[in-house]
Amino acid sequence: MATEELKKTKLKRRFYLLVFVLLIVVISCYNFLKVKNYSREYSRDDVLIKESYNKEQNSYLFNFNYLDEDYVYALYKDYSWQKKLVKKIDILKNDNETCLVIKSDYLNFYPLCRSNGEQISYLLTSEEMKSNFNLPNITYEEETKYNDITIYNYFYHNYYLWNYRGFDYLSSSKNEKIDLFDKDIYDPKLIIKTDNYLFVPDYNSNYYFSKVYLINALNGKVSTWDLSKTIYFDSIVLGVIDNEVYLLDKHEDIEWKLNLAKKKIEKIGSKNKNGLFYDNEWLKLSLNKISEEKEFKGLNSITFSSDKGLKANILDNYIKLKNEDVKIIGFNNDTVYYLIDDVLYEYSFTFGEVKLLSKFEWNFNNLNTIFIF
Repeated sequence: MATEELKKTKLKRRFYLLVFVLLIVVISCYNFLKVKNYSREYSRDDVLIKESYNKEQNSYLFNFNYLDEDYVYALYKDYSWQKKLVKKIDILKNDNETCLVIKSDYLNFYPLCRSNGEQISYLLTSEEMKSNFNLPNITYEEETKYNDITIYNYFYHNYYLWNYRGFDYLSSSKNEKIDLFDKDIYDPKLIIKTDNYLFVPDYNSNYYFSKVYLINALNGKVSTWDLSKTIYFDSIVLGVIDNEVYLLDKHEDIEWKLNLAKKKIEKIGSKNKNGLFYDNEWLKLSLNKISEEKEFKGLNSITFSSDKGLKANILDNYIKLKNEDVKIIGFNNDTVYYLIDDVLYEYSFTFGEVKLLSKFEWNFNNLNTIFIF
């Protein structure tokens, strides 16, 4: 009897030990694989590399230093447990240009180039330098017309173009009108683009709205959402994170968070309660301070500006993409959309410039009227 009890006790101990070991292994694997910020410095082929990951921006960021000159790069990409992702760098030079051709088993790099003291797109380099690269080949469809819009290339996008009473919806599968209002709306400043939706206030109301239209960006289907709250039209858009919109109603001193996917509205700040503001991290600030700041900061690893040429801004540096100024309409990850006169273009690091659409009206009225998914 004593022997049987001893066997049972030993088996229990072994079982508990096995469970404990498995638990340690699971926790270790979780800590090893979970998404987290990191930073590493290392060298490859005489180039000093600063590699980091920002989990809030879902981005890898790189600074390559060669002969005391910086070459910056950012890429929206899911986290990998591997570090030191650059394996080899080939260096190409001519009289005025230096390009780094970077090789990695996990990330895709376009050539990083400098000329005359600034970093430039490899598509702006000389013909001699470009002969070393596989340049993008863009196929244009046959030019077509829809109402007063000329379509050069859908380029896998869905377009929502404000026509004063709703939208012209353009996609490779169909072009159609989405009618929402029975009067012309000339200042649709509170139409908001998220990852998957367009948020359109009820412009049939005069000073405030309590109903919105939600347009599914993938198929153009419209649904209505009764907020059961009132929001004034003089509100400002603080930021959009995924499908959540952060609005500051300056008239009522209320900060709202609106989840479009769940059709849920939440008051997160008021005159007597600090609201939420994102500046590379979440902060609790008074609504007066939030009103001064106006919009969230640090949500994107790449931003774009047009000052002495179109530029992509990364890590306190920039890459010049075009030598001429443009009117920026919006951007998404590493792609920027802009107007030159009445023609809409996009520019991405991979494909360069692509001509998309034109509409004569855009010569005069283009503020918050073009939405691209």
